[in-house]
Amino acid sequence: MVDVRLHDINVVTDLDQHDPNSSTPDEPVEYDGTVTGQITSEASISQGDDLSSAGELVVIWWEGWWPTLHIEILKPGGSVATQITGQEGILVYLTVDIIGSVNIVDGFILDWVLDLLNISDAQWQILMGVMFLITGSIIGYVLTKFFMAALLAFMVVDASFNSGVLGVGIGFAILTLVTTWKLSDLVYQQRQQYDAPVIVWLVLMMMAFNTFRRRGSADFREDLKDKASDLFMFAAEMLGYSSGTKIGVLFGRFTYIFLGACIAASALAILSIWNEAGK
Repeated sequence: MVDVRLHDINVVTDLDQHDPNSSTPDEPVEYDGTVTGQITSEASISQGDDLSSAGELVVIWWEGWWPTLHIEILKPGGSVATQITGQEGILVYLTVDIIGSVNIVDGFILDWVLDLLNISDAQWQILMGVMFLITGSIIGYVLTKFFMAALLAFMVVDASFNSGVLGVGIGFAILTLVTTWKLSDLVYQQRQQYDAPVIVWLVLMMMAFNTFRRRGSADFREDLKDKASDLFMFAAEMLGYSSGTKIGVLFGRFTYIFLGACIAASALAILSIWNEAGK
């Protein structure tokens, strides 16, 4: 056992960092907080320059009787004076008032990214067109599935009433109309022409009319019966069908109401677009 007693402790505090393992422990080192221990590495100097440059790309000022903070984030490159005078030098321009309401006045980030990637406006239009076709095709496919599910549900209800299947039919009918409206809005936003949404609503109308036209075909009814059996097997016991028996379908009151609603909604939407185009 070793008995150690400390009789005197002298503590000195300064801004230098002392490294007892260094051959010159009293020499200042980087990051020790002193002027002589300043950062001198190339990476550190570069990082400081980057931060300074980033600060020059943010312009802030107050304005208005209702104090509003204006913030402009500028594109890298070029002088601040020339960038503020024109929108081509701005990435984002936003305002913040004293109650914290944020308003994005302008944004040109997409244009800047396209410039960095060396993508022209024509090439961007091609990419957007492809994306639109893919998105439109997916939504159109979903629309036809919603329409068919609603049709089968109402035909099953007409053959043998079931409140559960009726609820499914109403749900899919609503989804059909909402999806058609969303798709028509999508194509209008893409093309900025009134003919595009009209075509979408005409497609729904033609699906309903085509179903009316084919309702007397035996092959068509058999095809629908097979699809209804696959879709509503969960309701077989409630509907009174034994396992393996096809669920019955019938063009009755609920089916005609659904098809009529599709046609009426399409006609009203087309009429609304026609009136809007005439303004």
